[in-house]
Amino acid sequence: MKRGFSLVEVMQVLVLGSGLMVLAVHLLERTMQVQETALSGMEQVHDWSALCLQLRRDAHLAEAVVEIGSRKLTLATGPAAIEYIRDERGLLRISRAAETIEYQHFSLPADAVIDFQAITGSDRVLLTVHSLTPNNETRQVLQIEAAVGRWANHPTRDPQ
Repeated sequence: MKRGFSLVEVMQVLVLGSGLMVLAVHLLERTMQVQETALSGMEQVHDWSALCLQLRRDAHLAEAVVEIGSRKLTLATGPAAIEYIRDERGLLRISRAAETIEYQHFSLPADAVIDFQAITGSDRVLLTVHSLTPNNETRQVLQIEAAVGRWANHPTRDPQ
């Protein structure tokens, strides 16, 4: 009886082992891609949630809409002014009060088209964000509607 393995048997084990390793590496890479995509989606949802809360809060505190256009919204909140402007990375919120200027950025898809509108016959503003699907169909991604001046005359100007 011979002792050990033949060269053919050793080669078969090596080929099978390397095949399993390639498969494992491919599956690990794919799992990491899926995880990255999921995290990116969660960050986007968090960012849009913050945008929704901030825009509604600003509109509620505003006394009037100063300027509204397809890419820009300006609200007057007493001595301060708040602007929302579409830039290359998303939507930029600029708050100007007395001697301070605050910037806050909200990310949007690169191909997103935004539109600010004043709803006729009411004191509401509407922000709509559209994006393109992979087959070039337009889809609505986000729509925020807010009443202007809801808290403007509240004693604390910030009811919770």
